[in-house]
Amino acid sequence: MNYRIFLCCLVAAMSGHAAEVTVDSHEGLVAALRAAGPGTTIRVAPGTYRGGHHVAGLSGTAAAPIVIEAADEADPPLFSAERGGSEAFHLSGCSHVTLRRLRVSGFPSNGINADDGGAAATGSEGLRFERLSIENTGPTGNHDALKLSGLDRFAVTDCRFAGWGGSGIDLVGCHEG
Repeated sequence: MNYRIFLCCLVAAMSGHAAEVTVDSHEGLVAALRAAGPGTTIRVAPGTYRGGHHVAGLSGTAAAPIVIEAADEADPPLFSAERGGSEAFHLSGCSHVTLRRLRVSGFPSNGINADDGGAAATGSEGLRFERLSIENTGPTGNHDALKLSGLDRFAVTDCRFAGWGGSGIDLVGCHEG
């Protein structure tokens, strides 16, 4: 575990100030996600990472979203099923979170999954998916590149989807997208 990253995020969360953290390992990303609060930007260094990042209840605000993005736009990180996990990210009951400039490949379930965590009344809102590349999801059946369920006021912009079993984007019970 990279304790420097964890302490930086913890201090920022406790002080109420936005933090920018760069991670370069699976453990660093897990620690940064656990410590993230409104205004946190998690920048993922180039490289290949495992999937299986199930994140529940992560919430920024409309004015201070939590952003998970490539540290280097010219060399975005690759989340690969070859390293582990059935999907790259599963955001459950999260609000005001942005995934930006990430590559996802080869996951057998879904590339990225986001849902309301079973709380349709409160739902998940303000999620943004920007400039993602998701490929080779499945291989067949109901396995989607981007699966969205129960989201409100969300955006999918400038993304690239190639090779999926079910849908490029599967929207179930989503509003104002």
